[in-house]
Amino acid sequence: MSENTWIIDGLELDRRSFTLRRNGKAVRLDPKPLELLFLLVESQGAVISHGEALRRVWGEDVFVNGEAALYTAVKKIRQAIGDPTLIETVPGKGYRLRPAANGSVTGAAGS
Repeated sequence: MSENTWIIDGLELDRRSFTLRRNGKAVRLDPKPLELLFLLVESQGAVISHGEALRRVWGEDVFVNGEAALYTAVKKIRQAIGDPTLIETVPGKGYRLRPAANGSVTGAAGS
């Protein structure tokens, strides 16, 4: 397992190829939601605030409706992975990746 690859509940997330795969097949996900998913995985279950997510994924010099962009990105991730519970909304705080069903995220974050 590469230090740039994570396995989460049967999904493979690869930073080098900037892809998400399930059973070896690519799962389509737009770049911003995919970057947000990398951020959540790399945080190892810590809460990522709305402000931090916007700054790290969209950048400080980009004008977007932050809350709408973040909500849409999380919605797209949930739809793409087919599990609405993998990303937990922490009311008033932000988002975090819930622990995998098997209790771990393996790969770079777990190495």
